[in-house]
Amino acid sequence: MNEQVHKLATAALLHDIGKFWSRTGKDRPFDQQERDYFGTYDHALWSAHFIEQNLKDKEMANWVRDHHNPEGSREAMIISLADWCSSSERAENEELDRGGSEDACLVSIFARAGRNNNDSSNAYLPLTYHGDFSADFMPKDGEKAGEKKYQDLWDEFEKTVANPEFNKGHAPHATWLALMRRFCSRIPAATPTRYRGYVPDISLYDHSRITAGLAACFYADGMTEEAVRAIRTNLSEKNVSGLEDPVCRLICGKLSGIQDFLYAVPRKGATKTLKARSFYLQLVCEACVTYLCEQSDMPPSTVIYNGGGRFYMLFPLSKDIAPITQALEQALVEEFHGSLSVLIGSADLAPKDFIMGKFTEKWREASDSAKLKKAQKYSQH
Repeated sequence: MNEQVHKLATAALLHDIGKFWSRTGKDRPFDQQERDYFGTYDHALWSAHFIEQNLKDKEMANWVRDHHNPEGSREAMIISLADWCSSSERAENEELDRGGSEDACLVSIFARAGRNNNDSSNAYLPLTYHGDFSADFMPKDGEKAGEKKYQDLWDEFEKTVANPEFNKGHAPHATWLALMRRFCSRIPAATPTRYRGYVPDISLYDHSRITAGLAACFYADGMTEEAVRAIRTNLSEKNVSGLEDPVCRLICGKLSGIQDFLYAVPRKGATKTLKARSFYLQLVCEACVTYLCEQSDMPPSTVIYNGGGRFYMLFPLSKDIAPITQALEQALVEEFHGSLSVLIGSADLAPKDFIMGKFTEKWREASDSAKLKKAQKYSQH
């Protein structure tokens, strides 16, 4: 395992954990002198102190603290660029209530279906942990969080982190990813402020894991400070022509033969068998993405989506994907004798593709690339 790539990915995953901590109303872990000295956003200082206290890693804390002012640190610059790419999906609505960030709840994506960004009537998800199916699970109109709910959730988060069984030595990246999923899936990554009317419809967990996946790809590809600086300059000057060079790759994998595999069951006990086979298909997809991550030495945060017999993940440009995917395809052919196979396609991603509305085009391109493999799925075997 490339420990440095996974270390950077973990720092990127936790780069905004300070947003969670700061909304609890607890005392700041830094003073005004430190705030003035570093001249960065408060949440970056909260995040850096969390890493110092819990991961005991000063270097990672410095990367996170400096990711809004990253000059002089390649790692901080890479996290900064990944953060920009991941946050470029943020929509704005100037009509939204500009209350405190501690009051904001995550907007339900179902409530926003078919609406434009200027529609301020939304249903909000109550602040709770992932997997809580109590009365606080369903979205509600006008729901607000408040410091007390953030405090309760943070206290549970801290209790888990403080457990010696959880953090013996240095918890792996996958453990932190699972922890972020449990506690940050209903925390909005951005909230309406007095400066910008951000629509709080992206969770802190989703924003953080995509940032981590992108940072891992950029770092694995050896992206230099000069390259990051050039991209940042072109972004600030809105020079699209300077944002066309690929920076990573989007991989799409699809299982082929799902229908025949699912419904080739006897009548007796068909319901149970169907459920079992559906679960088995999900495990096949999990095995595929795990194999791709392990063979490419990439952290699990590079997996964007995995469900319904297909998966999407980020992949570094420097890794030769052909032999990896051929070995995976061959393994499925040998296991299922052609009744179930995996089709893998890809599309290169450039900084301009992260601009709002553009990423869906690359998503479709990667999917179409996988579809083309169906007509030639046995050509390499």
